[in-house]
Amino acid sequence: MRMGTRSWARAAASASWWFALGLLVPASAAAQSATAPYPEEAAAEAPAGAPPPGGGVASEATEEGPAAPGEVPEEAEDDDRFRAFYLEASAGYSWINLGAIRNDNLVPDLMQIRSSGYAFGAGFGLWIKFITLGLQAEIARHDGFDFGTAVLDLGIRLPTPFLEPYIRAGLGFAWLFNPAGGLFEDASGIVWEGEQAIRGVVVDVGLGFDFIVNELVAIGVGADASLFNVRRAGASGADVLSPTDLTLEEDGDSIGVQVSALVQLSLNF
Repeated sequence: MRMGTRSWARAAASASWWFALGLLVPASAAAQSATAPYPEEAAAEAPAGAPPPGGGVASEATEEGPAAPGEVPEEAEDDDRFRAFYLEASAGYSWINLGAIRNDNLVPDLMQIRSSGYAFGAGFGLWIKFITLGLQAEIARHDGFDFGTAVLDLGIRLPTPFLEPYIRAGLGFAWLFNPAGGLFEDASGIVWEGEQAIRGVVVDVGLGFDFIVNELVAIGVGADASLFNVRRAGASGADVLSPTDLTLEEDGDSIGVQVSALVQLSLNF
């Protein structure tokens, strides 16, 4: 009897414990659901960039957010402009020495072979990414004569959004024309009026930079240095110009230099 009474007591205690546990579990779950925020409230309270409730990955708009004030968009930083060809006009000042390296019967040694004057130029050509290939022409109005060059040159430019440095070099033709002011004048004041042309070849090197106003217009400054060799054919029957002993009947030859400083306006298409 004692054993039976104890067994019944233990069974009753165990049943009471399981009954109490069954009441506590639903009550705890109900309390948690009552205090948990709705999904909309959780999304509103979550810090920027945090993953949404229940896991997952935040959207791109949440991760990136709006651009900071003053920040340049990535698209605006891209300076890959497409340019097919260009036109250029320039003006400035030029210095020349006709016999800087050699003067062999081209002009009288006592005459003005060093001179300066205003220069005007033009150019056009093609763009091949950061390389230019084009024709540059320049006319310099020196004291006593005019001097012209026409050069096929190859240029390399460093494309930047605002300032574009460049260097170019080329080979072409040079000619001296409109001689006046005693260039071929003898002691009696008679000027040689022969029709023989004075022309030859020139090597030109230029450098400078352009300020990019917009995709179409650029304004810049530059300097060109030219090394030339010009020749004059002898004039049959021409007299010797005294007192310089320049024999116009014989051929003349000269190697000289010219340097020009220019301001230029460019249009890019």
